Amino acid sequence: MTSIELPTPSIEQEDELGLVEIAPDYIEEQVKCQAACPAHTDARRYIWLVSEGRFDEAYALNKIYNVVPGVLGRVCTRPCEVACRRADDDEPVAIRALKRASSDFKSDRWRMMMPEPQPPNGMSVGIVGAGPAGLAAAQDLALLGHAVTVYESLPMPGGMLVAGIPAYRLPRDIVEAEIADLLDYGVKIQCGVKIGGDIPLSRLLGMHHAVLVSAGCQKPMRLDIPGEDAQGVYPGLWFMEKINLTSDAPEEAREHGGNLDLTGKRVAVIGGGFTAVDCVRSAVRLGASEVQMVYRRGMDEMPSTPEEIHEAQVEGVGLVLLASPLEVSKDDNGAVRALKCVRNRLGVPDASGRRRPMAIEGSDFEIECDIVIAAISQEPDLSWIDIELELTRWGGIKVAPDTGMTSHQGLFAAGDFALGAASVIEAVADAHRAAEGIHRFLGGTNPLEKTLESSTLRGYKREMHVYEMPREEEPVIPVAERDDFTTEVEVGYSPEMAIEQAQRCYFCHIQVSQTESPCVVCGACVEVCPKDTIDLLRPDGSLVDPKEIMFPRRGMPDNDVLPASSPGDSASILIDDDACIRCGLCATHCPTGTLVMKDYYVQPQPVLLRTAK
Repeated sequence: MTSIELPTPSIEQEDELGLVEIAPDYIEEQVKCQAACPAHTDARRYIWLVSEGRFDEAYALNKIYNVVPGVLGRVCTRPCEVACRRADDDEPVAIRALKRASSDFKSDRWRMMMPEPQPPNGMSVGIVGAGPAGLAAAQDLALLGHAVTVYESLPMPGGMLVAGIPAYRLPRDIVEAEIADLLDYGVKIQCGVKIGGDIPLSRLLGMHHAVLVSAGCQKPMRLDIPGEDAQGVYPGLWFMEKINLTSDAPEEAREHGGNLDLTGKRVAVIGGGFTAVDCVRSAVRLGASEVQMVYRRGMDEMPSTPEEIHEAQVEGVGLVLLASPLEVSKDDNGAVRALKCVRNRLGVPDASGRRRPMAIEGSDFEIECDIVIAAISQEPDLSWIDIELELTRWGGIKVAPDTGMTSHQGLFAAGDFALGAASVIEAVADAHRAAEGIHRFLGGTNPLEKTLESSTLRGYKREMHVYEMPREEEPVIPVAERDDFTTEVEVGYSPEMAIEQAQRCYFCHIQVSQTESPCVVCGACVEVCPKDTIDLLRPDGSLVDPKEIMFPRRGMPDNDVLPASSPGDSASILIDDDACIRCGLCATHCPTGTLVMKDYYVQPQPVLLRTAK
């Protein structure tokens, strides 16, 4: 089987060159995109692969971490981009779009790069729910040699990927293809089987050596305001399920998801998250004459992304910010007449880190509307569980933080069912943790200790024009063509655009390292550094004043051996890694070989890459 080919000699080989070792934790902190990703996706490395046009390898690497890269390349909340160091200088690397590019432009070669499953170990695991968490855990466990059966109550797998997210954001053929890949690992998916109905949970526990519940959050949260029972008030979750699944939607969604003919209707959607944005954009497509999104905080605090909000506004959605609903006003027939709200101001941050909305006395106002959609959040439905479990103070299932096991031996929980309403990438990350916990529970090995591996990049130097390239947003189709639920709005990069955008990355896994070859204090590195990140430190602890150095001089330094600024002078080289852009100029122009560029990465990789028995 072919593996992803990257230069990765061991740290022991590097020691012979006299290079200074760096701690694994330090490298993890330096690669901020990977540190910010809940699943610790090796973004820096797949971006590197995309920058070289190696889409198959980039996709295989993504598949190991994310299970559904084509999905996450469209709907991930992008915490990596918030952390991206490039944003300190202009705008972050388009990391999510590059993940999608790895999916869009792969061939079948990526399959040859995936790890082989471990031999069957005789252990059986049942998974409740075929959403993101269930699928991620299924892949991990199957690759570790366990027999995995996933039980899904809907007629098709995917969970919220197919029930909650509209197809104009996430095409169904992408979801179906990536789920089908799991079958190659021997995963069995039984759809139309409701655990707690067709099979009681207590019985399921007797059918498998371990059971993972990843049933998501299926219970919409109430507004708890007067008039919520008015005709024309719909939960956002059920509204989207009815749109996406039609006759296959759960009974609650079919009965309470609302009338999908909104022609001429005025719609108010309460909430600021992804479900709320999906609701307003879907209402536009269903013919509503006016659609407004009511959110209690400001634009900067909205859980959804600025790009999603922008596209909603482009499609005609209005925003009512800093407003909280007080009451649904009814007409004489008990139907929605208006949504009564109050204006807010923002106070001190609450537990979420966002500033708390505080009502402004006497600022009540009404939004005239015919339909109110409550998309404020959802929570796990525990009504089907027929065994006694320890709960948290908030009424959720209590799980061990390191393994995901509940208070019942052999029963685990992951994803939204354990976390509460979360993002797809958070659900995938939680599933990795639970899968590792299940594996250890069934006799597998404990996690390996972190080690650092690296390679020296001789002659590494980047072209400086890549640091001037602006971020390009993904192209979208014209608004006039957004009149149905099947046409994808974002069309993604071309291969050429993806390669160019990937080259914007600073590749933070590359570090400037100092060898034992002595620095002669020539100042060449100080002169050529475009970000002024380098200082020279003498043995007595004093910094070298650039004015004292024989060089700098105008023009680029020669690669000749240069004399020290005084006989026997030497220095340590201090580099601000947070500001360094890894251009390689300092190492290229170092006349003594004191500076080299090194590629670091931390082992172990995710659990499914380990030799675990």
